Amino acid sequence: GGGARLPWPGRDALDRRFRFLSKDWAGGSSHKATAKSLAGNAKPHQPSKVPKPKPSHGRASTYVPPPPPAPGPPVDADLKQAVTKSMLKFGDLPPEGTKALRVVSSELGSDPGVGPAEIAALSQRVRSEWEHMKLSEKPEKVKKAKNKLTRLDLCNQIRQLATRSLPPIPTAPGDGLPRWWISPAHDQALLRGSAAHGFNMYEQIFKDKTLFGDAPPGFNAMSEDTQAALFKRIRTLLNTTQGKEGGKVPAGQSGAGLGSRASPPPPTSHPAQRAPSSVAPPKKQFREWGRPAPPPQAQPPAGNSGKRPMPPGGTGANNHTLPHKKQYLG
Repeated sequence: GGGARLPWPGRDALDRRFRFLSKDWAGGSSHKATAKSLAGNAKPHQPSKVPKPKPSHGRASTYVPPPPPAPGPPVDADLKQAVTKSMLKFGDLPPEGTKALRVVSSELGSDPGVGPAEIAALSQRVRSEWEHMKLSEKPEKVKKAKNKLTRLDLCNQIRQLATRSLPPIPTAPGDGLPRWWISPAHDQALLRGSAAHGFNMYEQIFKDKTLFGDAPPGFNAMSEDTQAALFKRIRTLLNTTQGKEGGKVPAGQSGAGLGSRASPPPPTSHPAQRAPSSVAPPKKQFREWGRPAPPPQAQPPAGNSGKRPMPPGGTGANNHTLPHKKQYLG
C-alpha cells in the first residue's frame, strides 16, 4: 500500500539467522536433552506373547460329564410323566404286584397299555436320568435332580417303615400336631396312609376312615401349618427309628449298638499310687554332635536315703553335681 517498505536484510544477516536456526534445531542443548529423554523412555517393540498350552498329562483340562444312559425304546410322553408323578408319591415302582399299574393308571386317567414289568423298567430309566442330571454343570439342574432323588428316597423309607410297629414317641406343644394326636396309633396311621395314598396327600389320608376314623369332623388337613407339622412328624419318625434324632439315642436303646464309643469309667477320689522303688531309674543320656556320651553315674546303694555321695575333690570332669556349700566355707 502506501506505507514505507522495510529494507531487505543483507546477506550477512540472513547467514547469521540461518546458522542460529540450524544450531537451535540440530545442536541445541534444550532440544538435545529432550530428544535423549524421549529416546530413553521409549520401549523397544516387543511381539505379543502367545500363551503356551499347558500339558494335560493325560487328564482332560475341562470337566466332561459322563455320557447319558443309553436310550431305550421310544416311550409315550404322557406315560413317562405319569410314571414320574407316581415315583414322587410312592418311590421306586416295583415290578411285582399291581400297585404300580394301579397308581400309574390313576395318574394317566386311562389304561397305560403296558404291564408292571415295563412300568418298573421305565421307573429305573427315569431314576437314571435324574442321577445323570445331578452331574450337570448347571446349578439349577443339579438342584432339581437332588430334590427329586431326596424325595424318592424319602418315599422308599416311608414305605418300608409303614410295615413295622413303632414305639411311642411323645409329642411337644410346639410340634403343631392336633391335641387329639395319640402316639403310636396315629403315627402308624400317618405312615400307612402315606404309603397307600401317596406322600403329601394328606386330604386323602385323613378322609380314609380306616386310618383316621376318630379324627374330629372339623379337622382341616390342608392348612399350611398342619401340613408342615405332619411333614415334620414324618421326618421325626424316620430319624427316631434310625437313631438320628439330633444325635440323641432313643429311649430304651444304648449307645453301644449305634457305633458310639463307650464312655470311660469315672475317676476315683483316691487314685492308686505307684509303689516306691529302691533303685532309681537311670537318667536319660544326651549325645552331642562329635562328642561321646558321658559315662553313667553310680547309683546309691540300697537302704540309703536317696542322697548322692560326694566324690572326693569336689566336682570332676564328668560329674555335673555341684559341691556342697560347706566346701565353699572352708
